[in-house]
Amino acid sequence: MDQKLTPEQSNAIERLIEAGVFASRDEAIAQSFEWLKDEADKLDAIRKKIETSLRQSARGESLTLDADEIWQQVRERLNKEAAQPSVT
Repeated sequence: MDQKLTPEQSNAIERLIEAGVFASRDEAIAQSFEWLKDEADKLDAIRKKIETSLRQSARGESLTLDADEIWQQVRERLNKEAAQPSVT
């Protein structure tokens, strides 16, 4: 099945080819499909985690969350990341 690209899509592909990101329209479209597939796979994984969490919660297996504890963990993670040397 052939699909027509919109003018906006064609222009975007042409700009990416001109910038050297892709060698051809076929390469750009193939890579776009791979990116789309990867994003769909990530979304599926997130949905599965949510479904698992909802089932656990329905069985009473959920934990009580404390916002202060969560923020403390976020601050600790950010401080740890900030303390790591940057790669340049």
